[in-house]
Amino acid sequence: MNKIYNYKVNGWNIFIAKTLSSTMDEIKNPKYNQDINTLLLSFMQSRARGRKDNKWISQLGNLFLSINYKFDINSNIFLINYLSGIVICDVVKSFLEDSNKVILKWPNDILINNKKVAGILIETESEGNKFKSIYIGAGINLKKSPDNVIYNTTSLKEEGVKKIFKKEFINRITSKFNYWEKYLNENNITYILKSWMQRSYPINTEISFKNNKQEVVKGFYKGINKDGAINIKVKGKTLSYFMIEALQ
Repeated sequence: MNKIYNYKVNGWNIFIAKTLSSTMDEIKNPKYNQDINTLLLSFMQSRARGRKDNKWISQLGNLFLSINYKFDINSNIFLINYLSGIVICDVVKSFLEDSNKVILKWPNDILINNKKVAGILIETESEGNKFKSIYIGAGINLKKSPDNVIYNTTSLKEEGVKKIFKKEFINRITSKFNYWEKYLNENNITYILKSWMQRSYPINTEISFKNNKQEVVKGFYKGINKDGAINIKVKGKTLSYFMIEALQ
C-alpha cells in the first residue's frame, strides 16, 4: 500500500506519496477536498498527462504535483491559468542565478533558454453554471529532462542548480500562491495579465503556432486580451485565439 505523508505549511495541507498513477486524478478524491488549499506531490507517476491529454514524461527526481485550489472565481476562471504560470515561473526563477533566461510560453509552459523546464495543467469541475472545483497540475524538471520528445527540454540541475529540495519548492509555491491570491480577491485582471506578459515574450515577437485546423501559422505576438485570449497579427490582421498551441 502506498503510504501518504501529510503536513501543513503556509496554511496549506500537503500530501506526499511515493508513487501514483496521476496526481491530477488522485487530487480529485474527496479526501483531498478540504476547507483549505491542498497540494499533492508524488515522487513518481505511471500515467501522467499534460494539456490535451498529452503524455507527460515522469522521471524520478523531478517534481510532480497537483493542487485542489479553494477559491471562488466563477466570473474569471481563466485567470487561474495565468496566475499559476506566474507562480511557477517565479519559483523556477528563484532557484537560478540568471533569472532573465526564464520565460512563460502561452498558454502553460515555462522555458529556460527556449527549452521547456515545466508545464501546467488546469482542470475544473462544475455544477450547473458554476465551477465547483479548480485543479492545478504542474510538472517541473528538477534533475532530469526527457530526450524522447519533439521539443527541447532542460532541468534545473542542467541549468546549474546544485541542491534541489522538493519541500523547499513546495514552501515557495504555496507562499507565492498566497501572495498572488490578493489580486484574485480584487479581481485585478489588468495587473495579473500585465504581470504574465512581463514574464513572456516581448510584444511583436514572431511566433509560430497551430491553429484549430492543426495548420502551422506564423505571426507576431500582440499581447493578451482582458478575456484571456492571445492576440496574434497574421498577414496584417490581428486575431484573438483561445485554443491554439504556440510552438515558440
